[in-house]
Amino acid sequence: MSKSKINTYIKCPREFKYRYIDEIEVPPNEYMALGSDVHLIAEKYAEIYGDNPQENPRYFLDLISEQLNIGVDDIDVHLESLSDFFKLALIEKDFKIFSQEEYLTNETHNFTGITDLILENSSGELIVIDYKTGSSSSFSKCRLELGYYKMLVESAYDRDVIGAGIFFTKDNKLRVLYFEDEENKRKFMHSKELEEGIDTLYKVREKVNAGKFPKNRQYICRFCTYEEICYKDFD
Repeated sequence: MSKSKINTYIKCPREFKYRYIDEIEVPPNEYMALGSDVHLIAEKYAEIYGDNPQENPRYFLDLISEQLNIGVDDIDVHLESLSDFFKLALIEKDFKIFSQEEYLTNETHNFTGITDLILENSSGELIVIDYKTGSSSSFSKCRLELGYYKMLVESAYDRDVIGAGIFFTKDNKLRVLYFEDEENKRKFMHSKELEEGIDTLYKVREKVNAGKFPKNRQYICRFCTYEEICYKDFD
């Protein structure tokens, strides 16, 4: 089971079935393509300049975009946001890049996931960052996966993950939750919430193994890549 699979099942069990059980392939839509492009550019920048932070990241982000044949004008807003993020993280905060784009496995819970970026502070503590091209208004729906990042990274390394967050390139906002037993849910994630995340993992796995894939009809169905297939599916 992976973070992406759990998120998909929670959003719509039927979509989970089409994607992971039936393995129905659909052409990527514009939102998927945008996400892939922005992730790739961020990955390349961190790979090339992570150990040598640039005062003007935007210039080098544009170069990378052009080398990858990705139109700069098409993703201008996202490139400007990435530029601000890398200046903040690598120059102002002086974080170091611990790792990026890493596939991790937690053997205890048979769980996998990919981390976009792991930053290390001066005390050797880690903060996991995920890039998303959407709006920060969706942050509340991402809490579950941030807890999973902590579990994955701490099981792979003997290091403390003190926080996990998402950088939203659409509106240039970084939202980070710190793992402390504080009641302010806007800033912290309580250990009870981490435990609930583990429970959710096992509940989803149980339902998948039982073949439970009901449709979850909702407004966002119109944007689903499986909309036409689902509409004709009467079982």
